[in-house]
Amino acid sequence: MSADTWPTTAPGANTSKRDNAPDNTVIKRLKLTRASDVQAVAVTWLHDGLIPLKTITVVAGMSGIGKTTLVLLWMAQITRGELPGEFLGRPQDVLIMSPEDDPGAITRPRLEAAGADLDRVHFVSVTRRTASGEVETIATFPTDLDILREAVVSTNAVAILLDPIASLIDGNLDKREDVRAAFDALAGEIANKYELAVVLIAHNKKGIDSVRSKVSGSAAITDAARSVLALGRDDETGQIILSVDKSSYSTTEGTNHAYMLMTTPVALASGGTTDVARAVYIGETSISVAELNERHDGSDDEHDDRNAAQSFVLDYLKGIDVQEANASDVLKAGRAAGFTDKDLKNARGRCKNPRVVSRKSGFGAGWVWAIDESEQHEGLTKASKDSALENVSSSSPSVSPSPLEPAAPVRNLTPAPGTCRVCAAPLLAPASRAAGICGKRNPEHDAERVAA
Repeated sequence: MSADTWPTTAPGANTSKRDNAPDNTVIKRLKLTRASDVQAVAVTWLHDGLIPLKTITVVAGMSGIGKTTLVLLWMAQITRGELPGEFLGRPQDVLIMSPEDDPGAITRPRLEAAGADLDRVHFVSVTRRTASGEVETIATFPTDLDILREAVVSTNAVAILLDPIASLIDGNLDKREDVRAAFDALAGEIANKYELAVVLIAHNKKGIDSVRSKVSGSAAITDAARSVLALGRDDETGQIILSVDKSSYSTTEGTNHAYMLMTTPVALASGGTTDVARAVYIGETSISVAELNERHDGSDDEHDDRNAAQSFVLDYLKGIDVQEANASDVLKAGRAAGFTDKDLKNARGRCKNPRVVSRKSGFGAGWVWAIDESEQHEGLTKASKDSALENVSSSSPSVSPSPLEPAAPVRNLTPAPGTCRVCAAPLLAPASRAAGICGKRNPEHDAERVAA
């Protein structure tokens, strides 16, 4: 190679550009690093098992299902130091960029209903100068990355909510190169550099697809994210189901969690109150978003096969005196009868009059399927549901518009599966699940650890 195209330079000289290249052209150079020179470090989590730090998480679901309401619950818990994860016990600031929702009419009331410390929540907006003065506009990425960087540096926020991603990227959401340009910038220049979590809200499209392929836009949206959380509504119980559809950094992929949307009155500045939805965690469930999609998307041609699977499940359970059995035993027998596991799981969810419920037989035990003639909700025993909702009710936030103090933990004597027996927080870390108690450090939790 001649000196005209690759100049010879002295040690320490700048060799990032060719002699004949324009000043703004940077030549990429090879860099090799020995694996032995890289230190092994643990993955850190904003929300244990669900939202990793230093990268992007996508929360996806159909419009109006409660995606933003659920994420705002997590944001509120961060501001109080109550979200299980890296900042448990240490309240932190968060950033919200949501150009489609009015902050006064929508976002603040939802945050207040969730009990957020409003002084730690920062709405990010952008203005541009025109002949008539400053006007508000929508930021898009990666073009406006410097604005987001400035907001992070100014607030030391540990989480950013971008809602929805379709309104906040440059170019076309269906084009892989446009999506990757935005995601790579957000992940590398914001999430990784400042060791925070970027949470993106994405909408689903209709059709018979896998959970991940239902996300509107290019497949790069879910490819680039390190965690993908899918949401669906169980029309039979009213619960919002969260399925961990992708988790690159943990073993929680495939786990499912149930939430309920509750109505809470929030005070208005003009006087009076307005009813606002807030998300309440119920517990782990065997029902998945994929199962909910199958219920809605199945064709008429499959009707007879579905009825046959339902009949098999009911006949199997009715043949047992206690009318319940380990789910694994039902699935094994069903496979021998020619059904797939998916057929049987979907059939169980569709059974009515009587219902077939799925529940944990105890802490650390497997799932059982049982015939239930009562009004019991699927995925929860009535006792665990009542105790979970009683615990929620006892810690409901005030309707005062001022920042709220976190409610004291309430002992949950009959905890929902997968929740802390003291405060009903979700137990996603293996050690916490084994102990049946979350990692919060306060007198009530410490006393429970000693008693155990």
